[in-house]
Amino acid sequence: MDLFACRRGTVVTMEGCKGLPGKLVLQGFENPVAALIESPTVRHGVNIQFMPSLDDAVYAYVFGDKMGQVTIRGVAFAGLCTGSGSGLKELDDYYKNHRASQREDVVAVTIGNVTQSGFLTGMVITSRDPKFMLLDFEMTINTLPKKRT
Repeated sequence: MDLFACRRGTVVTMEGCKGLPGKLVLQGFENPVAALIESPTVRHGVNIQFMPSLDDAVYAYVFGDKMGQVTIRGVAFAGLCTGSGSGLKELDDYYKNHRASQREDVVAVTIGNVTQSGFLTGMVITSRDPKFMLLDFEMTINTLPKKRT
């Protein structure tokens, strides 16, 4: 039995808890949208070169920090139960309006109580489930290294 056959690919928002300690907030990506963020990934790194020597010593030359990267993955729905909105259109509009080539300001990403700023540099959208009109998406935000204190 298929209870929601006539409303495939739709989602509804419910009032209640405003989020858990690991809540993710992406500036400009407010609810309700027909897309859900499922998993953020944060990468940090150091610009470093290792130089082994003949006497078994290893020298490390540190050149500061690399730019970080926040990857946000999620699922987009065909629309909201209210009949308005499309996850694909909302994602496309968000990318077009917030990508680094179209704005001078950085995008703020808050995961829990940690906020990072960066530039939206890419987005990938792929099909997840054509029967239920679901799409996977992945946004890439390159973050600025923290200043030394």
